[in-house]
Amino acid sequence: MSIKLLHQIIDKHLRPVIADSSTPSLVIGDFNVDARQSTVLTDVIQQVNSATHTGGAILDHVYWTGETDRIATEVVGSHWSDHNIVAVRIGDVVATAAQDSSQVNRPPSTSRLFTSASSRARCRRPEQTSTPSKSSTSSAVPSSSSTQSTALQQRTLPRISTTCSFLDGALGPNRSHMEIDLPIEEFFRQYELRVLKARGDGHCLRYSWSKSTELPVNNIKQQILAEYDVNSAMYQDAGVDRRELERYVVDRNHMLNSVDAVLNVLCNAYRVTAFVVGQKYEYRQEGPVPVGNVMEVRRIRCNQGQSTSGRVLLWKTAEHYDSLG
Repeated sequence: MSIKLLHQIIDKHLRPVIADSSTPSLVIGDFNVDARQSTVLTDVIQQVNSATHTGGAILDHVYWTGETDRIATEVVGSHWSDHNIVAVRIGDVVATAAQDSSQVNRPPSTSRLFTSASSRARCRRPEQTSTPSKSSTSSAVPSSSSTQSTALQQRTLPRISTTCSFLDGALGPNRSHMEIDLPIEEFFRQYELRVLKARGDGHCLRYSWSKSTELPVNNIKQQILAEYDVNSAMYQDAGVDRRELERYVVDRNHMLNSVDAVLNVLCNAYRVTAFVVGQKYEYRQEGPVPVGNVMEVRRIRCNQGQSTSGRVLLWKTAEHYDSLG
């Protein structure tokens, strides 16, 4: 759709609704227009000031016709999409929003609305042409999670620590996603990584997390739900439903909205930082299509407000997770 046609549609359908409304209007969405260059409602203030796309553009806009001190926006990193989450608060929120800005992996809290071009993380392994050689404010159970994080640090392989340190430095303090012009197989060769394959039966994330941490699968299952219970208000405000998590844990139902948050929940529960690497894919109607010799890197931090040296390294192939060792 051209910019001209987009403006025509807005003028015909959207502006009359805003004009006839006796209450403040909120317009939010992915407009595929970089707000740094142009906006689609030129007479309404666009509220998002940080990049919402991994390419650095502000493609997700928030327009508000009410008083500007009654709305606050926050861009939250997303590991499952090339768009970040845009969280919106309406009400007496400006001071509270500023206080929350340090929570890197904290799901959005009260009165937030979301827009994100996320794709469902199905757990199935696509056909592969090659395989690398074999050469929260508090955790679910604070004392045990802290101990587990320390144990993870102690038994992390040197090559995994080296790889994660490189990725951490390359991403810097603020980015959660980047692309590297390098075939994923070459990356594995350079860092002497080997793939520890996980079953693709709907729980590949749990299995790969177990292989990376050497923790029992049942322990991980319990920690997912325990972490949710301790910080239930935080997760509920983010739209994460416990019943959906239970269905995922028990029935391997990975087609639910709340499943997108499982990796964040795991990082929060075990107080670790996860790095997910993999071939870059474009998601089309006919399925995922690899993009040349380009790999993607995503970093998911825990929300503890304190640094942690516990690290987990995973390989994502389209919609399937494996561990790296």
